[in-house]
Amino acid sequence: MFQTEPVIYLQAHASDAFHYFMVAFTRLGSPTVALAAALFLFGVDRKKGFILLQIVIASAIAAELLKDLIALPRPLYVDNAIRFLDNMRPNESPFNGMGATGFWSALPQSVVDYWRADGSQHWGMPSGHVSATVAVWAGLALLTRQPAYAGVAAFMTVGVGVSRMYFGKHFLADVIGGMALAAVIVVVAWLAVIRDGRITPFMPSRKRRSRTILHELMYYAWLLLVPIAGLFLANEQSLAFAALLGLNLGHLVIGRTGLPPLPAPVLPAFLRGAVAVALIALVALGLHTLLTGDPALPQVSAALVAAPIMFVFVYTVALLSGEANRHSA
Repeated sequence: MFQTEPVIYLQAHASDAFHYFMVAFTRLGSPTVALAAALFLFGVDRKKGFILLQIVIASAIAAELLKDLIALPRPLYVDNAIRFLDNMRPNESPFNGMGATGFWSALPQSVVDYWRADGSQHWGMPSGHVSATVAVWAGLALLTRQPAYAGVAAFMTVGVGVSRMYFGKHFLADVIGGMALAAVIVVVAWLAVIRDGRITPFMPSRKRRSRTILHELMYYAWLLLVPIAGLFLANEQSLAFAALLGLNLGHLVIGRTGLPPLPAPVLPAFLRGAVAVALIALVALGLHTLLTGDPALPQVSAALVAAPIMFVFVYTVALLSGEANRHSA
């Protein structure tokens, strides 16, 4: 599964049309697109969108943490016969044909040790694109109970996985690892909050809830303790943990205190989804500009900005939906 031959075969036999399809799949499978889809659903249906955001963000964070923990190089760096098809620059890896020798074999330890000591590249195992694809489409299938989304999930997973191998970014093992990671997260979400209509009990409320004490503890541990711990323990992922904390705090506050009533929903569902994506895009652009303008700015400082921004975002989307009117009716 760590062989480079499948990657070289895909690159050697690809037509122009195949290349364009691979570009499309790899772009549609990016974690950014998965996040945008979850944000859109959040604007349309806050309850389902909230769960999907949890799945997508958890998948993205877990993938990045596992990459750093496992620390295995990408195909491009173990075999210089593989081309950089995304920017057409020459492959200057010092290794040639140093992939695994068999399907179940591991990468040569000398290659792994070289790149771990070098520390200049982004690791490959598991695939973040594949895990994001499985998370968003499988999550949608379970939340909406629409079989069509399950078909889309299978189609997109295969397409994105092949595209990541075609570009030399991932081995087959990385693709399978990304699928397995997201599948575990989706199954946990299904067992914990989606099956048997448990989405509503999962949402906070000022009324008496039907959750057990254990469920209550797990609920608050995930919504508060996990993102707070991530802020201090995972410096490179602190921005993602901060965004998750702001999302969860906004969710909790709305459930506990309610919303001020408005005359009517300000925007229809589709436009709320578009506004949700646009708002976060502007915030992301602002944070990127902030970090780029001052490279010395610690990641944690940006994280401290991200949490309150996400809190305001959640509250704004809920207001635009006119939820207070429905609850008070």
